[in-house]
Parts: sequence; C-alpha cells; structure tokens
Amino acid sequence: MSTRAIHVIGIGAGSPEHVTAEAAAALAEVDVFLVADKGGAKDELVAVRRAICDRFIRADHAYEFVTVPDPKRGPDADRDSAEYAQGVRDWHAARTDAYVRIIDELPADAVVGFLVWGDPAFYDSTIRIVDAIGERIATRVRVTPGISAFQTLAAAHGVVLHRVGEPVHITTGRRLVEEWQAAGAADLTLGTVVVMLDGHLHCRELADTHPDTVIHWGAYVGMPQQELRSGRLADVIDEIVELRARLRETHGWVMDVYALTPYPCKTPGFCRVRGPPTAQDPRVLRSWSVGQRVRAAMRRTARPWSTIEAARQAPTPSPERRRRSSRRMPRSFSQSRKNSARSISSPRAPAPYRPNSSAALL
Repeated sequence: MSTRAIHVIGIGAGSPEHVTAEAAAALAEVDVFLVADKGGAKDELVAVRRAICDRFIRADHAYEFVTVPDPKRGPDADRDSAEYAQGVRDWHAARTDAYVRIIDELPADAVVGFLVWGDPAFYDSTIRIVDAIGERIATRVRVTPGISAFQTLAAAHGVVLHRVGEPVHITTGRRLVEEWQAAGAADLTLGTVVVMLDGHLHCRELADTHPDTVIHWGAYVGMPQQELRSGRLADVIDEIVELRARLRETHGWVMDVYALTPYPCKTPGFCRVRGPPTAQDPRVLRSWSVGQRVRAAMRRTARPWSTIEAARQAPTPSPERRRRSSRRMPRSFSQSRKNSARSISSPRAPAPYRPNSSAALL
C-alpha cells in the first residue's frame, strides 16, 4: 500500500510577500491543492490562493486546484460550549469525508497540498483534519509554518505584543470576556490578549468596565485593503464596529484580529497609535506642539493615558510665539559664535622656532 504525501503549508495572512522561502519550495512540490470552497463573496479567498501559487510555482510544473464545497457548520454564537465543541467535531468529520473521497481518486504518486492562512498551528483545523485523514489512509505529512495574522498585526502597528516580563494570551472571541473576568477575579495577569475568530467583537463588553484598555485592531492585515485602528478601547470601539460592518458589506467577508493590552501601558512604544486619526486622537493636534505638551504632561503624571489627555487639553502656542521661539538662540551659543569669529579674524602669531638641545647638537 502506497503512502500519500501531504503538505500543509502556511501562506501568511494574505500578502504574497509573506510567503517564506520554505513555503515557496513546498508549493513547488504539490500536484493537487485541495481548497475549501465557502462560496459567494469568499471566492476572492480562493483567487488569492491561486495568485500565490501562480507566483511561486514554476511554469513547467503542472498542478491542479480542486475546490471542495465546505460543509455547513451552523451558527456558533447560538451554541453553548458543549454544543459548539460537538458542532466543530461534526464539521471536521464532514470535511474529512469530502477530502478522502477526492484523495482516493488521485494518482498514487500525486502530492496533495493544503494552503493555510497564517500559520497552521494557530486556530486552524487543517492539521486535525489531516490527522483524521491519516487514520483512514496511509499518509506522510509535512507542515510548513507561516507568518501568522497576529504577527502581521503587530508589525503593521509597529508594536511589541508582550510587555516586559508579562505573557501573551491567545484566545477566541467567544472566550474573551469569560477568561478576562476569571483572570481579574483570581488576580492573575493575562498580559496582552490576542483575540482571533471574533466576528461579533466581544471586546465591546469590556469597554465600560475597562475603558483604558489599549486595542490594536486590523482587518485584511497584509492585504491591499488592510485597515488598522488603535487607541483607548472606549474611544475607538464604536468606530471599529462601524468600520467592520462597512467592510463586510463592501467585500462580502472580513478577516480581522486584534490585541488588547490592559491598563496601565508602561512599555515604551506600546501605546503607539496607528490608522487614520479620530477626534480624540492626539495626532489631530498640531505636530509642533504635541511633543512639548506630552513631555510637560509627563512631568506632572506617570499615567500614560492621563499624559495624552493632558496633552490634548494643553493650550496650543500661537504661530507668532512659535516663530519667536524658533529664532531664539541660547546666549551661550551666541557668545561662543562671537568668540569663534574673533579668533578667526585676528589669529595669534605663530611662536618662533626654538630647536631643542638635541637638535642643536646636530
């Protein structure tokens, strides 16, 4: 009995530039790609996969794209934990059946490939399904890692996911509030919480009780239509909810991910704001005065968001005052320039040559 070669390949969050050299080499070995077809507007996701393969697979290597209708999974939001887990198991079993039927019809030496968004290890069912396939037919599996969505999110915002000495907690939207509240009750530190698979933005439930939490949100990260928002949760959550709904209506689908950092945010660079400015965003202030006002506020308080609030409320110097301050020169600097000019205009006469004793003896 022959062994079926299967490649599970992480292709990043959507940009062909995120495909690693190892992933590109694995793509070139695949003969048949099995792709779940969710139909409708999500055909664009299949098109992105095709474009990635066309870019990295040499022209003389023939390969085939086989789309497999994805079984219905049902409304996850309406299920409790037990029903949700059973629904996922049923969905995996239906997917496994569909893939096995197609693999059985392929030539014995055909290499099968599964393309996975982001990294196969994070909130993706492909590896579990491939393991289930291996229980029914002999397989030889190779998994190639990819750049995950939350890595791309952090890079797009220019931040470090973890604060110094603290963990990173990765969870799903349906478990976010429960785990956040449980950690608070037990006086535990979750650190930065990365939230995936949250079609309902459950972080809205934290805006009233934890308004100073910092959120870094991104949709279609790594793709041309990428959208980013960040800031104080209570300030930007309504805008994110509205934007997400608008993006879904425009494109027919949306893939987003976000990170929540509990207040206070003490790590330099972590409270950095990205995306178009809002009315509450300190970047809408005149760029000349932001730095000075923030530094002045930092001398009055150590709380980072209080610092930003103080900077917003500080008066903006008039244009005339700015011009005067820019022309003002420190006295010490002016005096040093005068002394320098005087020394250049009237240089001292060189000292006469006096040979030392050894030179005189020669």
